[in-house]
Amino acid sequence: MSSFLRNTYPPTCPPKRERRREPWRRRAKYLPADLPADLPAEAQAEVEARAKEGALAKEGEIRNTKAAGFTLIESLLVVGIFAFIALVSTQVLFSALKGGIKSEVEANARQNGSFALSIITQMVRNSTETKACTAASRCYIGSTPYSAGVQITNPDGHTTLFHCISVTGDSYIASNAARLTGDSVSITDCNITASPTASPTDVNVSFTVSTNTTSTRPEEKESDLPFSARISLRNN
Repeated sequence: MSSFLRNTYPPTCPPKRERRREPWRRRAKYLPADLPADLPAEAQAEVEARAKEGALAKEGEIRNTKAAGFTLIESLLVVGIFAFIALVSTQVLFSALKGGIKSEVEANARQNGSFALSIITQMVRNSTETKACTAASRCYIGSTPYSAGVQITNPDGHTTLFHCISVTGDSYIASNAARLTGDSVSITDCNITASPTASPTDVNVSFTVSTNTTSTRPEEKESDLPFSARISLRNN
């Protein structure tokens, strides 16, 4: 408060509560136009200055209030962005899972085919004699005759028959009665032959491995993997 106001009202200055009730003091902060006409110029200038400060402060509060919130368009935009990010992330995750399943299925099929072919190759190369099994010249496992496949004589004198077996719901490559491929895969287009027919020195092996599953999901169905080899006897 200016020195003029303090000198003007010192003896009869009303209590603080009553001073707030004076219309020109109570409303001076926002309504400088309501000041009394006989108010001294110095007091009027002070009141107007206070009113200006109050108006600026009020304007700042309004601006801060507006800046603190979000409009409907801004909220919808943020929701849309997050929805788009969630959709893209989900698709990437599903693609990664499908790719992992497909790689696992392919690796299993390739492992089965490679194992069967490596066993046949190793044993044929170390054999002392081969025989082509035909209808005219059958091969035997125990007392069971076979008219397809190749029978070899091992260095220890025992024989081993490599042949393709296909039964209902299952097909595989066998060494005598033992499976060389698992039940998780199926063997198709399987041919194990010896050439030439008389005193053969080479064994031809070809087959195709596919996943043995009833699932309709494409990532669980591996495309056919072909295998083939021409094996020559090392001890011939």
